[in-house]
Amino acid sequence: MKTNHNFLLDNSTNFNSQKTSFKLSIFAKKTTRFLLYTVAILVILSTLSQAATYLLPDFILRDFIARKLSLFEEQSFPTLYSSITLFFCSVLFGMIAQYKSKLKDKYTFSWKSLSFIFIYLSLDELLSFHEHFTIIFRQLGFDGILHYAWVVPGLIGIGIFCIIFYRFFMHLPQYMKQLTLLAFSVFIGGAIVAEMMGGYYKYLYGKENLGYFLIATIEESMEMLGIIILIHALLTYLERIGLDTINIQLNVSQSYSKTHKSKS
Repeated sequence: MKTNHNFLLDNSTNFNSQKTSFKLSIFAKKTTRFLLYTVAILVILSTLSQAATYLLPDFILRDFIARKLSLFEEQSFPTLYSSITLFFCSVLFGMIAQYKSKLKDKYTFSWKSLSFIFIYLSLDELLSFHEHFTIIFRQLGFDGILHYAWVVPGLIGIGIFCIIFYRFFMHLPQYMKQLTLLAFSVFIGGAIVAEMMGGYYKYLYGKENLGYFLIATIEESMEMLGIIILIHALLTYLERIGLDTINIQLNVSQSYSKTHKSKS
């Protein structure tokens, strides 16, 4: 009896390939509503956890829970939420860039660039790269209204960004201009203006007080709200160009064996 060996595939096994597909639809209004509810819950939890540190006696994990729920502490749940939403913006910009690339649109590179910029912002939210600028500028004597001195290179970066993307912004549909301008204004109002106010207040009175907590809560809430407005704008744009549904297709391989009988 001879046995035939196949290096790649045993001849007693056959494979059937089946395709499984499903659709994932993302709706602007429902997503925006969900994100608004999420931010409201985060703000409430942060407020309650901070109030507990002032009003309640010390108990196990009190300060740890307060830090993890705080809007303005690094490596907290709100920080993770902000990083995820920024990354979601990057994904949406990337989807639009891919669509524009197929159309040979002249602004494809701009959409791609925005996708990469928001990847960086997402990572910065988690890892706080910008805080290194504060350390450097603080050594140069910056303080007071510039207590958080990273706003200096931040403002320069925003100026360069506006110059580079001005033509791209002007080519957008009117509703996109309005929504992105609103998102940009709210986000910068929190990230720069409220940040400078909070820094100055901290410089004068420290951060362990109600005043700083209120300013920091307003700052972080504005940043989150700005990102929600941007996500709403991008999802609305995707709906208008027919990319609100993602088709996902999976190939599933099934195998079955044949028994070969041989007579000796």
